[in-house]
Amino acid sequence: MASKALDPGHQFELDVFGINSKSNLENNSNIYAPFKECLERAIDIAKESNWPYLFPDKNLLIRPLLDEIRNILLSRNKPYTLEVWPSVGTRLDFFHSVDGFFLVREMGGKKERATLVLFDLTIAKKKRGGSKRFILRERNFKKYLHETAKRIANFIEKQFLRQQV
Repeated sequence: MASKALDPGHQFELDVFGINSKSNLENNSNIYAPFKECLERAIDIAKESNWPYLFPDKNLLIRPLLDEIRNILLSRNKPYTLEVWPSVGTRLDFFHSVDGFFLVREMGGKKERATLVLFDLTIAKKKRGGSKRFILRERNFKKYLHETAKRIANFIEKQFLRQQV
């Protein structure tokens, strides 16, 4: 019996993270929870499935983006650790429209500082992200990889500058 092909949106999630919202359904995903609780649960789910948050598989689309952001920050002498976490199929995805996020921690300094970069994966041509969320479109993912990485790196630096004030 042939397996049913995934719809394009779920296929894009699979290409980016190696999982998609159909394969990563969180139990009780229909019960609303606040953002912070959903974020913590998404990390727990990823850890339970041994998600390699620092160095995802090189065959996944998220890896070149993560590497490019790291390279840009390193070239600017910014000592950050950069983690990527999937949240497709979790309550963070269902209720807060976050398919994944980067967790960035500043290394060194007297006080540990961290920031989040939220993103939503989409195959839609017209979808808006808002001021604190990046929309990663399938049709532009590879084509504009460097430009996207630069925008995210700039966003990270601005977030840490705001925290210094």
